[in-house]
Amino acid sequence: MVLEQLAKVASAHPALAVECLRAVVTFGPLWVILGAEEHVRSILTVGLHSDDPHARDNASKLIHELGVRGYANFRSLLPTTL
Repeated sequence: MVLEQLAKVASAHPALAVECLRAVVTFGPLWVILGAEEHVRSILTVGLHSDDPHARDNASKLIHELGVRGYANFRSLLPTTL
């Protein structure tokens, strides 16, 4: 339920939502990501497309951190460079 609520407020507070998501990933059980992948994806997407450079940077870093932890499916959210 926490990640669902974060996804709802992410557009109004993208940097804070990404920071809270990072706290959940860092201090909570990682299996929680499996049950809320849609909400995690929504929070990260809002963070990546935010006008706030802090939110964008933290969302990108968190996607990489999730990849290291075995959740590479969020990598598709990152912009591709040629």
